[in-house]
Amino acid sequence: MQSVKAMLCGALAALVFAFGASAQEFPTKPVHVVVPFLAGGSVDALARILAAKLGDYWAKPVVVENKPGAGGNLGAGTVAAAEPDGHTLLFAPPGPLSYNGSLYSNMPYDPLTAFAPISLVSRSVNFLIVGKDSTLKSVADLIAAAKRAPGTLNYGSQGNGTTPHLTGALLAVKAGIDIVHVPYRGFPPLIADVIAGQVAFLFGDSANTLPQLRNGQIRVLAVASAQRSPLLPEAPTMIEAGVPDFETTTWYGLVAPAKTPHAIVAKINADVLRALKDPDTVGRIGQLGAEIVGSTPEEAARFAAFEARRWSEIIRQIGVKAE
Repeated sequence: MQSVKAMLCGALAALVFAFGASAQEFPTKPVHVVVPFLAGGSVDALARILAAKLGDYWAKPVVVENKPGAGGNLGAGTVAAAEPDGHTLLFAPPGPLSYNGSLYSNMPYDPLTAFAPISLVSRSVNFLIVGKDSTLKSVADLIAAAKRAPGTLNYGSQGNGTTPHLTGALLAVKAGIDIVHVPYRGFPPLIADVIAGQVAFLFGDSANTLPQLRNGQIRVLAVASAQRSPLLPEAPTMIEAGVPDFETTTWYGLVAPAKTPHAIVAKINADVLRALKDPDTVGRIGQLGAEIVGSTPEEAARFAAFEARRWSEIIRQIGVKAE
């Protein structure tokens, strides 16, 4: 009996040692961070800031790969199917990590079980934005224009099922208006068309839109947060502008494939939190208009589950589906 116990203890010790060693040695090759949207948007910019710092820590290349499509599901699906060794990670906004399961009937993965959460990274305020030359001067103007000509006023988003898409659909329901959604494959072509007046408005996160706001190419009619944003204190909230019970934000998280060893997840988490405290990282993320968050893997998992429940109810209420 003692020999059996000794064998079991020896096997357990070997397993613990193997996990510990794997974490100490990680990474053993280049790490790929998949961004499931086009280059040039806030998701891409934030991922590259974080990847550069992790590359410095690990003395290994940390390569950002853009794999857009299907509201983020295409790129996220490749990470879900990747080897769970920590060398393929996903940096994404809410949809691919939480509520896309309620939007798409043929999901290639389950957002809440396909990944090992590592950390929440940052979040951004959502602005209601028009081009600088738009005749729309307020939320009231927008709602009135939509009611004068139902089904003609359009708004854009980075794709079906993204937070800006759902936020616009939420506005349609809360304000009782009929507006047309125009999906794009990413933010850069969308903001160009809003500036040119080809798209009437969009809900864009501060990390994406602050550069255009600073150079005067766009105007903000309202913010979708519960309180006014320090970035633009003169802009009213959507609630102040007359749209009741209206609040959305855009957040960003880092995950690995499910079954990635806990020791590796813990190491990456520790290095992410270290990066998020680095003055250089703080400054660069702040310049984008995003707020640093940081979390434990457990906190990230709970938050993703909460967001999935919250948005699934909103999606059911507004009747949005993305295919």
